[in-house]
Amino acid sequence: MIPLLALRLHYRTKRPITLPAFPGSTWRSALGYRLRTASCVTGAKRCDGCMAAPHCAYGQLFETPTTAALSAAASQAACETNPGTREGLLQAYPKAPHPFVLSALSGGGTYRAGDSLVVELILLAPALRWLPTLLPVLRTLQIHRSDLQLEAITQIDLHAPKAPGEPLAPQYLLAMQELECPEPPPAPSGQLGIELLHPLRLRRNNHYVGAEQFDFGAFIATLLRRASMLSTLTSQDPVADFPALTKLGQSVSLANAELRWFDWHRHSARQRQKIPMGGLLGHFQLTALPEPIWPWVWLGQWLHVGKGAVMGMGRYQLKQDLTDLQRYTP
Repeated sequence: MIPLLALRLHYRTKRPITLPAFPGSTWRSALGYRLRTASCVTGAKRCDGCMAAPHCAYGQLFETPTTAALSAAASQAACETNPGTREGLLQAYPKAPHPFVLSALSGGGTYRAGDSLVVELILLAPALRWLPTLLPVLRTLQIHRSDLQLEAITQIDLHAPKAPGEPLAPQYLLAMQELECPEPPPAPSGQLGIELLHPLRLRRNNHYVGAEQFDFGAFIATLLRRASMLSTLTSQDPVADFPALTKLGQSVSLANAELRWFDWHRHSARQRQKIPMGGLLGHFQLTALPEPIWPWVWLGQWLHVGKGAVMGMGRYQLKQDLTDLQRYTP
């Protein structure tokens, strides 16, 4: 499995604020701006080609270079001669997956001064090095000219994610030397429900997968590809035959799928335009899930799946009690 640390960041608003339906991209922009301001020593407008990037928290967390991940896991020659490996897969991308996921638990809407906002921060092993820079930046973020004050950090129990969690002191986080691999619970028997909480953006044959084209093969292939690249980024020894698992997952059929496309856009300050962020919402059931795939489907609740995962897209929740599946109405 992939070592990770799941945190909840509890903020308090100082002024009224209005957030979009899925504000993960807004939080990511706020964090990225503050982190770049605190980290950049050159003042360059772009990070590409910057000599200071290997020593920069922003450069490594937000512009994660593929070359750094490859050098941590395998030589360039190995990637060229064995393109089917995890390293070969990673080499096909201009940027490596970011070693974090930022997902808003407080949804869109208008908040008054003094209201509470909660965001989930998933950290992978490479992010530990940058905590001394990241933690001070997290104390105060600004969204739409409204300051947000960090009041507490709590750790998420992956086996009881709805539990409140104990507050963590920054000193505890700074003292961490390594992360532990989470142990999944026993595989469920019978049907398993999956509820899509944030828009799921899957691409197949250069097109986004809609409700009519959706199948579990597209879902599991995208999830396992992300898990494979992240395992390379964290320098983990191979623990799974991802191609074989992908093939196995393609045999899983859906039942009672209720999915629809939700269209929305985010504003990109860098590109100065609106970016489409539409994706699938709803839920579906799996009649039977092969046991080798179960740990990755369970872990994917925190890794997320599909395009925009780093900003909270592709967030889903497992439901063994199928009567608890909810119809999503934004």
